[in-house]
Amino acid sequence: MEKENTSAMSDNQAVQNEILNIFTEIKKIMERHNLRYFAIGGTCLGAVRHEGFIPWDNDMDIAMPEKDYAEFLRVAPQELPAHLKLRTPENTPSSAALYSKVQNIRTTYIEEHELEHTDLYKGVFVDIMPLCGVPAKRKLYCKMNWLFHEFNIYARCHLKETGIKKAMNRILRRFSRIAGSNFFYHKWYHYVTKYKFDTEKYVGYVWSLHITADSRLFLKEWFADYVDMPFAGTTVRCPVGWHDYLTKQFHNYMELPPEEQRASGHHVVLLDLERPYAYYADLAKKGELKV
Repeated sequence: MEKENTSAMSDNQAVQNEILNIFTEIKKIMERHNLRYFAIGGTCLGAVRHEGFIPWDNDMDIAMPEKDYAEFLRVAPQELPAHLKLRTPENTPSSAALYSKVQNIRTTYIEEHELEHTDLYKGVFVDIMPLCGVPAKRKLYCKMNWLFHEFNIYARCHLKETGIKKAMNRILRRFSRIAGSNFFYHKWYHYVTKYKFDTEKYVGYVWSLHITADSRLFLKEWFADYVDMPFAGTTVRCPVGWHDYLTKQFHNYMELPPEEQRASGHHVVLLDLERPYAYYADLAKKGELKV
């Protein structure tokens, strides 16, 4: 666990160092297999604005065209070092996420919403996301994407809802016990990967519930190639149209947010860079975990 005499900033730096170590191994695999990838979101912003992590951030987002993403999921389990594990929607029944993570199983990084489900316990990680094409008829596509996403959430998660939402949760969780927890994930994945990164005019954050928001859709030409940018002592590949991309997602992206908004989006309740998350999962199963 985080030590009492360790500041939040030094904890963040330690997590960032762990993330960089994970990324180094991921990068080796992607380059070995000539797989395309892009730093997106706060990682791309950090590369441009800070030449590294956003100082108060503690994650890394990598997107891959759907063809390359599928190949990475195929080869990574055999090629990652023993201390790194690929976590996907398929091997994490309680997770509603539609993308994957590479995590360090020797560490612990548990967020508030994960405490009640030990299969969600994880180590420090790097997010790996599919970047798919978005068809011209975007309204129908976004609606279907949202629908599969919502059904996946209701089928996998115990939601604290009332009324119709509670009934839907019960029905779809019962359905998932028959059809399998991956039923709606597979439906979603099949649907979004029909639209190819290489052939569509637009690409998007297909894993996001907010795909309907214009800030989650981008011209494919911005991702037609990459530029290497310095990042905390190494380099990452950013979209060749990084300026347009960042402007669309973050607007005045070079302007720092107010100090009160400088916080990570991850609400971590248990951080330990010296013990594996399996240790805490065992405690939780025995009813002995105290946070």
